[in-house]
Order: sequence, then structure tokens, then C-alpha cells
Amino acid sequence: MRFCLEQNIPIILLSSRGKYFGVVESFQRTDPNLHKRQFDIAGNKKLSLEIAKAIVEAKINNSKVLIQRYARKRPSLNIDSEIQSINNLLDKIPSVEMHDELMGVEGAASAQYFSVLRMLIGNEWKFTKRQKHPPPDPVNSMLSYGYTLLFYNIYAMIRMHKLHPYVGFLHGIREGHPALVSDILEEFRAPVVDAIVLNLITRGSLKKEDFILSEDESVPCLLKDEARKVYIKSFEGKMNSSISHINTGSLVDYRRYIDLQVQALRSVIEGKTEKYEPMRIK
Repeated sequence: MRFCLEQNIPIILLSSRGKYFGVVESFQRTDPNLHKRQFDIAGNKKLSLEIAKAIVEAKINNSKVLIQRYARKRPSLNIDSEIQSINNLLDKIPSVEMHDELMGVEGAASAQYFSVLRMLIGNEWKFTKRQKHPPPDPVNSMLSYGYTLLFYNIYAMIRMHKLHPYVGFLHGIREGHPALVSDILEEFRAPVVDAIVLNLITRGSLKKEDFILSEDESVPCLLKDEARKVYIKSFEGKMNSSISHINTGSLVDYRRYIDLQVQALRSVIEGKTEKYEPMRIK
């Protein structure tokens, strides 16, 4: 812990099931002048909307590409109408002028995406919709667990680069919510976590018997201990896998990609770069 504090490395404390307890970090991770610029941009409707639009466009694109990849392996599955609906929503983004309108586009695209995801997964998993609090079924449990792991990887990168994790551009400021982390999470959801869940299911690495289910709807569905080890191994494998960086074309792993995206966003906040370019998969 002392070494990490001396090296300005934040330590995030999570339970084995992904529950967040807190963070131990050095005061040197705080840059009030940078935070002021971040607050100013967040408070500027035009500037924050442009960043938010780029993030939503990337999220929808990445979700669409992921389901197209898996649908190709299932020739009997016709998703043409859903893909057309998603494309129509993507076409709307450039002309969006209000944040609420943008969130409406994002919500409609998510509904189309999860309807296809449900078809890809199959009825036997009893996944009907995305539900977070609490996750009632194995698929929602895997999604929530993966998003939590990814969330705090992003949180650590944001703190390392001295940005304020609670001041975002897509997600509004509210108490107890690291909005900037949620912003950057959007572009990585599908290619990281959703891809992991689909792989674990389609390859039979995890089965319904690997989860603890309860009749009480207030009790979350949880991974059993051995299954959680399988999931974490898959998560780490994904995070260490290579992907071509959108700007440089060089191969980097996903953690390095997140690092580069946080740096790119900081460059926009500092006024060094005019436009934020999120991660887009092809």
C-alpha cells in the first residue's frame, strides 16, 4: 500500500463479488485547475453535448457490430430489421440538439440491441431484459459483474490521469455516482463485457447450474465461487487481448486502450485537442 501511494497508484477495494468499499489514493492525484476546466466543459451545453454524442454513437456502433458478428454464426437468425432500426438511430445523432433527445436515442438503440442479444443467448437462459438492481438471472448477473470490474479499471485510469471521476458529459452529476467513469464505460461495454458473456455461454464454459438463484426477487442471482474464477479468468484474458487503436493503428491491449482514451479525453478538456474520438470496433 505504501509503495502504491508513493507511486501515485490508486488502490480500489472490492469484495470478491464486485461490491465497492472505497479507494486508497495519494493527494497528488488531485489537480484543481484541471478539475475546473472539466466542470466548465460539463456546464457548457454545446461542448458537453458534442462529447456525449460521440460516446453514444460509439456505444451504439460497438453494440451493433458485436451482434452482427455473432449473428453471422447463426444463419437462421434474421436480425435485419433490428440492424436497420439501429442504423436509423445512428443517423439521428448528428442532428440531436438536446441531451434528453440523445438519451432517448441511446435508450431506443439499447432496446433493439438487447432484443437481439436475447435471441443470440436463447430462451433456456431466461434472459428477458437488462435488469440491474438486483440482477435476477444468470445473464444479468454476468453483465453486472463484468460492468463492475470494468468500471473500476476505468476509475483507476481516470484517477491516474488526475481527472475528476464524478464530472461527466453524457451522464449528469449526482451524488455518489462517478459519472465520467460511466461515460467511458459506454464505449467498452459491448466489445469487452458483452463479448465475454456471449463467449462463456456459446462455448458452454458456464451453465445455469453455476449460479445461485433465489425465489426472493430482492436477492440477486450470483456466480458460485468456481464459476466466478472462470469468469475472472475470461475477463482478464479479454483485457489482455489485442485491438487496433483508432488513431494510431497500433495494437494495444484493452487496459492500454482505456488508458489512451482517458488521456484523449483529458487532452480535449485541456484544449489541446478539439474533438474526442471514442473507441469504435469494425
